[in-house]
Amino acid sequence: MKTILKATLIPLAAIALACGDPEPEELLNEATEAVAEAERGVEQAQASVEREEDALEKAQEKLAAAVEKLGEAEDELEAAKDRLAEVADDTYLFRAVQTALLAEPELDGLAISASVENRVVTLHGHVPKLALRKKAGEIAASTLGVQKVDNKVTVEPPAAPAPKAPAPQ
Repeated sequence: MKTILKATLIPLAAIALACGDPEPEELLNEATEAVAEAERGVEQAQASVEREEDALEKAQEKLAAAVEKLGEAEDELEAAKDRLAEVADDTYLFRAVQTALLAEPELDGLAISASVENRVVTLHGHVPKLALRKKAGEIAASTLGVQKVDNKVTVEPPAAPAPKAPAPQ
């Protein structure tokens, strides 16, 4: 970049000098100063790029370390889940599923029961909306140690209120 600037500005100043311009030295000085200023700008930009490259390299190293730690943590989580699944018996799973169902505010007041046999949870009950049936199944399935969920909860919209009898006249 600075070579292009020098190659352009200095010959222009020389042409102006040859044409008899009264201030050729001033033009040459201005061109030289412009080149020097552009060189300073290039040096500053290069220094900035080097600083940013160093920062990027450090950030990439930190990211790589964090990704490695995440992988290790995920491996530990899977191992812990596997250990829990191995020791979780049907009684534990029954309690865990029932506790989770009872803790869900959306299912509050609904009669949903669970039974567990060989780590398979079967849900029974009635709910007014399909979304609540799905929610109960998701809760049961997300319980660690559960291998399968048989969702037998039925959707029964609330009964329409009985029509009022006409008032006697």
